[in-house]
Amino acid sequence: MKQKLLIIFSLLLFLQSFMTITANEIKQKDKDMGNKITITIGQKEFVATLEENETVKELKKRLPLSITMNDLHSNEKYYHFSKALPTDSYSPKFINAGDIMLYDNYSLVLFYKTFSTPYRYTKIGHIDDTHSLEETLSSEDIAITFDLK
Repeated sequence: MKQKLLIIFSLLLFLQSFMTITANEIKQKDKDMGNKITITIGQKEFVATLEENETVKELKKRLPLSITMNDLHSNEKYYHFSKALPTDSYSPKFINAGDIMLYDNYSLVLFYKTFSTPYRYTKIGHIDDTHSLEETLSSEDIAITFDLK
C-alpha cells in the first residue's frame, strides 16, 4: 500500500511541475504577444518586440499609426509627434539596424543601419528580423504603418 501511495504521490508531483511550467509558458507568451507590433512598409511586413516602459505604453495608445517617415543621414527614418511622449533616455553608444527609439520626447526613429552614436534615446523596441530592412526603407521618405500584432 505504501508503494502505491508513493507512486501516486510521485506522479502528482510530476504533473504539478508540468502544470507550473505550462502556466509560466502561457504567461510569458501572453506577455510577449502584448509586446509585439507589426510594421508595414509597402508590401513588406516586419514584426518588432517592444520594451516595457512608459514610452511604449503611451505609444500603444496611439496605434494603429500610419505616418510618413522622413529619411535622415541615410541610416534612419524619423517622425515628429505633435504631442510629446514620456522618456527615459540613455546613451546607447551603438545603434543597431532595426532599433526603434524615441529621440528627445517627440521623434520616433526607426534605424536601418548599424553605427555608433553620441546621442541619447529612449528605447522603444527592435525589429525581430531585419533581413531586407535597409533595402525596403531605401533613402526616400516613406509611408509606414505601426500596429499591434
